[in-house]
Order: sequence, then C-alpha cells, then structure tokens
Amino acid sequence: MTSPFDHTRSSFTLVEVLVALTVASVGLLAVFTALRMAGATASLVHNQEQAQRLAERHMTSLLVERIEHMGSQKGQEGIFAWEDVTRATKDPDLAEVAVTVQWPHQGRTMRFQLVSLRPVATSGS
Repeated sequence: MTSPFDHTRSSFTLVEVLVALTVASVGLLAVFTALRMAGATASLVHNQEQAQRLAERHMTSLLVERIEHMGSQKGQEGIFAWEDVTRATKDPDLAEVAVTVQWPHQGRTMRFQLVSLRPVATSGS
C-alpha cells in the first residue's frame, strides 16, 4: 500500500497545474490582443485607401472642370464625408483646390487631404 505522502509518483501537483494554466492564459490573451490590433489596423488601412481614392477622384474633377466661382461643396459617400474647396490665391491666374475626406475610426475622426494649384480660366478662354 502506498502512502498519500509518497513522492515517487510521476504526476503534477495542483500548484503546477495552476501555474501552467496561468501561463497559458497570459499567452492566449497576448495572441488575442495582437489579433484584435491587427484587425483594427487592417480596417484603418482599408479606409485610408478608400478615402485616398475618393479624394483623388474629386481632385481630378476639380483640376479638369472649369472654375466658375470660388467656394466649397460638401457631400457624403458611405462613412466618408468630403469637402471640395476652391480658393483664390495671391496670383489672380491661379486657384488653390483642396479635397478633404473624413471618416470615423474607433471614436476618432480620421482625415485625408489633397491640395493643388490650377490655372483659373479667364473670360476669354
């Protein structure tokens, strides 16, 4: 018959099992945190790419179309709010055109902006 205090058995003690579970829990928590952060980063990059495409599309039309007057236009496409602005510069032959796209991300407002100069069409052209 063996004694309950016989230490020749090859099994784990309760303390060893608890320590192993704690280490495994910390490891799993680190893995899940990394996955969550990777997902948030992928979402941010995806939205930045969409905002850039939207801004480039608006900038292209601002650079191609005739400038009738200085001012701004605003609109919404999905989660993206955009604003096109045309401003006079010190040079009467040039106008500044700017496109700003904003969208929400994790409680913050993200922003992408393009700015350029373009010639102002004179009344004779």
